Amino acid sequence: EFQKFAYNGYTYKNLNLDLKLKDNRWFSQVLLKDKNADFMLNASATMNKYVPSNISMTAFIHHLHLKNLHLTNHFSDDALSAKLNVKLKGLSLDSPSGTVEVNDFLLCHEDSFGIDHLQIDAEPSENGTLVSMHSDFGNFTYDGPLSIEKIRNGFERIGGEYVGRDSKNIDRLSCKLRVRLINTKFIPALIRVPLEFPTGFMVEGGMNSDEKQLLLTFSSDSVVYGENVLLRRPALIFKTKEGKLTSLVQGIRKFGKSQIAFALSASAKDSLVKSALRWDDSKQDKHYGEILADLKWERDNRLSLFVHPTDFAINDTTWHVYSGRVLFNHPSIKIDDFYVGRENQWLKIGGGFSNSPKDSLLVELKDIDVNYILNLFDIKPVKFNGMATGVATVRKAKSDSIDINGVLAIPNFHFNDALLGDANIHINWNSSNGRICFDNTI
Repeated sequence: EFQKFAYNGYTYKNLNLDLKLKDNRWFSQVLLKDKNADFMLNASATMNKYVPSNISMTAFIHHLHLKNLHLTNHFSDDALSAKLNVKLKGLSLDSPSGTVEVNDFLLCHEDSFGIDHLQIDAEPSENGTLVSMHSDFGNFTYDGPLSIEKIRNGFERIGGEYVGRDSKNIDRLSCKLRVRLINTKFIPALIRVPLEFPTGFMVEGGMNSDEKQLLLTFSSDSVVYGENVLLRRPALIFKTKEGKLTSLVQGIRKFGKSQIAFALSASAKDSLVKSALRWDDSKQDKHYGEILADLKWERDNRLSLFVHPTDFAINDTTWHVYSGRVLFNHPSIKIDDFYVGRENQWLKIGGGFSNSPKDSLLVELKDIDVNYILNLFDIKPVKFNGMATGVATVRKAKSDSIDINGVLAIPNFHFNDALLGDANIHINWNSSNGRICFDNTI
């Protein structure tokens, strides 16, 4: 019996520990009655030369406040409770075998969620480990290695064949995956990101590094991010076909009164990645276009991006994308005059960006709608209108943040639909605090 003990900066109180060993079988009971940790754990295992096997555990967790216990900051002031049953043949992490069962799981916070039942089974397989999960929110099966490093190496072995990178010394890998989630309310609570899938989603795929085969698909009826982003029928396809590594991301997003269908596709072969972004609102035919670009791996891990000339339309107005080139040589970026324009309106970007504050990108604008610019900063409470002409610079600040400074002239400047007059505005934005500052003369 321990009146108190300290771990990771927290002092636990009222711990009772009971240990027994009989005929190579180890039995234990842990009972903790602390204001931030109240649970009982019963465990047993067969000991053979100090190696445990045939492990059995049952836990009744009445409440755990993980942040208060200094175990994690991820869950804030949340408390969890659950019943846990575990049966394992051993403690091998490379090829585990056994069952984990969770019942009556509850995470209490602003938007509490619970799981009535979840069971995970694992057993060795030819590809590594066969893992299956069955629960009231969805099902999951995976057959392959459990090492993240091996899985990443498998992607590199396959991808390296198509982008010209050496992958001959990477071990072989074969795996299969299938995930079907029907209730995803727990996702925002766990990852602390306002990402929702109202009708669930499906992920399927597999990989065989020896045969250079890869297939990964994602599909859902809709995806919601925060209050402003809704994607209908989003899909992702990543596969090898006809000697190429191809990918496709597509969906439908609402912009104002328009429903914009978009598709981003790419294919890789012989160190060259060809990509295309296309979009249109087929019903109104006011917003449509495409951007085509080639990404090539150069020597010394340098990348070059070439943008092809194309056209796109915004509110029936056609804009031209002129050819341009971007060079990536980590951590620096160089842009050779990326240019978008129409008649007497244009946007030009050129210069360099690196860890040095001396390098900067220069952005030049001529009669560009200021509302488009400020939408990039997601400013919702206020509304600005007018056609901006001026320049802005983008550089790395000393605090390792990104700093944007601009001077814009805006005739007939409107604020919340009220005409204020001709404006000269100095704009500053820094990524460290996400704030945008205006210094206006009207």
